[in-house]
Amino acid sequence: MTTGIDISHHNKSVDWNITKNHIDFAILRAGYGRYASQKDTKFETFYSGAKNAGIPIGAYWYSYATSVEEVKSEANACLTCILDKTFEYPIYFDIEDSSQANLGIETITSMCITFCEIIGQASFLAGIYANTDWFLNRIDKQMTDQFTKWLADYRANPNTTLPRDIHQYTSKGSVPGVVGNVDMNNCYRDFLSETGNKNITSSSDVVVLSTVNNLAIRNAPSIYGEKIGVLHNGDAVDVINDLNGGSWIQIKSSNTIGYIARQYTTGANGTNILNDLHIVGKVTANSVYLRSAPSKSSAKIAILNNQDLFDVVDDLNGGPWIYIRYNEMNGYIARQYTNGANGNNIE
Repeated sequence: MTTGIDISHHNKSVDWNITKNHIDFAILRAGYGRYASQKDTKFETFYSGAKNAGIPIGAYWYSYATSVEEVKSEANACLTCILDKTFEYPIYFDIEDSSQANLGIETITSMCITFCEIIGQASFLAGIYANTDWFLNRIDKQMTDQFTKWLADYRANPNTTLPRDIHQYTSKGSVPGVVGNVDMNNCYRDFLSETGNKNITSSSDVVVLSTVNNLAIRNAPSIYGEKIGVLHNGDAVDVINDLNGGSWIQIKSSNTIGYIARQYTTGANGTNILNDLHIVGKVTANSVYLRSAPSKSSAKIAILNNQDLFDVVDDLNGGPWIYIRYNEMNGYIARQYTNGANGNNIE
């Protein structure tokens, strides 16, 4: 278990060089609402301070949305604020506003899923923050099981049955270096092992070609991002950021910087640009689970069967798990049930 804080502009000031000796992580409010202009006024300052102090960080976005369409705008606003940054902890959708309480479990659940999927498409680990009542009565557990959960429960005897990776247990904590009361959290999941504490890989020397006509360049890595340009079959563009081999690539075309869907591109030499060395693996058994973390106790994302093919994103140093991409989903699969597409072991 690790201990951390979550903060926003309400905390006014943090001396991170003092605070770093008393916490393991920090989750920063990136902003709220539907517009990037609603970025938290302390986000940039807190981000730089925590990074310079070597503190692992995550972020959250406070929602006022009352529909799935509004959530799409919120997710894209969040991405605008965080895309040039790296995080060791997840990006959470903070849903708790009184204006949302009576929307119904189906709508609220769909809102949570939509936000997390859009954030996930940009290769960030996404999750949901809510209190015990919301997780029990307003959010469908089974429909959101694939996302990390951050539970707020301040009671002396908090709920112990709800799955949670992080538990926010008080809003009246005290930590040296932080002005005033601060939210305190216990984390039970080793996010650092999953993210590898790695920065997003820059691919500025890579050129990619469009393989279709009318390929949209968008202002965010999401089908809901605004269309800001178009590529045609054979058009060549520079890759600015590979986004960890996810569904989208950040590119530059003339004077336009934006995002295009990876599936409609190829490397300038005709190869897939998922990795410098593109490795394809194959499942060797039926009913093999794709999981959210390299652990048998983690959430199940999908089921793969014998002969199913997948892309190897990270070999994880030859350990018992492999980080893969399968049907637009990233996750972990047990190495013992796989081999290379050519029948050899994945190395």
